Amino acid sequence: MEKIIGLINAPFTPFYENGEVNYEPIEAYAKLLVKNGLKGVFINGSSGEGYMLTDEERMKLAERWMEVAPDGFKVIVHVGSCCVKSSRMLAEHAQKIGAWGIGAMAPPFPKIGRIEELVKYCEEIAAGAPKLPFYYYHIPAFNGAFLSMLAFLKAVENRIPNFTGIKYTFESLYEYNQCRLYKDGKFDMLHGQDETILPCLAMGGAQGGIGGTTNYNGINLVGIIDAWKAGELEQARELQNFSQEVINVICHFRGNIVGGKRIMKLIGLDLGGNRTPFQNMTADEEKQMKAERDRRETLLQAEGHKAASITRAEGDKQAMILAAEGERDARIARAEGEARAIYLAKKAEADGLAALREAKADNAVLELKKYEALIAMSNGRAAKIIVPTDAVNAVKANVLFSETTGLGDITR
Repeated sequence: MEKIIGLINAPFTPFYENGEVNYEPIEAYAKLLVKNGLKGVFINGSSGEGYMLTDEERMKLAERWMEVAPDGFKVIVHVGSCCVKSSRMLAEHAQKIGAWGIGAMAPPFPKIGRIEELVKYCEEIAAGAPKLPFYYYHIPAFNGAFLSMLAFLKAVENRIPNFTGIKYTFESLYEYNQCRLYKDGKFDMLHGQDETILPCLAMGGAQGGIGGTTNYNGINLVGIIDAWKAGELEQARELQNFSQEVINVICHFRGNIVGGKRIMKLIGLDLGGNRTPFQNMTADEEKQMKAERDRRETLLQAEGHKAASITRAEGDKQAMILAAEGERDARIARAEGEARAIYLAKKAEADGLAALREAKADNAVLELKKYEALIAMSNGRAAKIIVPTDAVNAVKANVLFSETTGLGDITR
């Protein structure tokens, strides 16, 4: 089973002003996501207003994304529906067009309140695309299915052959991690909350995820993972904090589905408004959102500059301390080196004189032949004493000749 590495985007569905699906921007949309480091799309989900689309529209959207997706770019199709028969048909279609995988959230009506109900729902849908990985999309805030996901994993484990994992969009980091650790990481736990990527990385998870604010903040969210992998924890914190500020902005404008979609217009890719019953943003609200986004970004930049200044000051102080310690250590080392050099020089001189005396040479011979120790000091180091073996032998021979013949030094 292949596990997803990196972030998958949950794209918005483009609409014309009359509320019809606009398939034209999808090619440019895909290129933008690839450029920002996203690894694929999870289409027709909550961000894509999947429950407000007809089955035909959902299938056409899937086909269009498959047409424009570059090699290696994963297309996962959300097929969840209030009608399980529609869900199975959509799953069959996804497999037919070559989608990478499928997923389904619990239906908002009727509400699922038992693990067994959820398993049966997923079982019937997954059977429609047995060759594709199936992910359960856990987002209880949308459908009220506040069930234990660890219990769900244990129940579904041996009943759905192509069950792969969970897109986990809920606040319990504890439960997320327990599911991630289950059976030594048997299932692919895709993190689904952009605001808490970093703490999940710290627990060992979030190697893969599906996000909504990745649409317009993908570079920074991908950057969190990259910084973490590079050991740049402070950079990862800054990017996570900035990403939370982005979420704070959209929360003032009816959340990601409405406010986030209008941010796409601000960055140059107008995907239109939302379908009824969503209340679209007005032109004044768009201006307010842009102003708030810019204000928060300016504040974060100021905080970042302040933190950088403090870091530089601390770094300079530490550098001065280290430099002083280094200079002190160097002085000590030089003094020790000079003392050692003097000692070695004196010892070498004594050893050289001893070697010549052993050859029975008197002081006069030593002076004449200049077979003395040559002491050189350079940069605190003593040169080796030069007492060639041939010189010693020559003195020995000269002394012997002088003693036996009485003719004196033959080398004069």
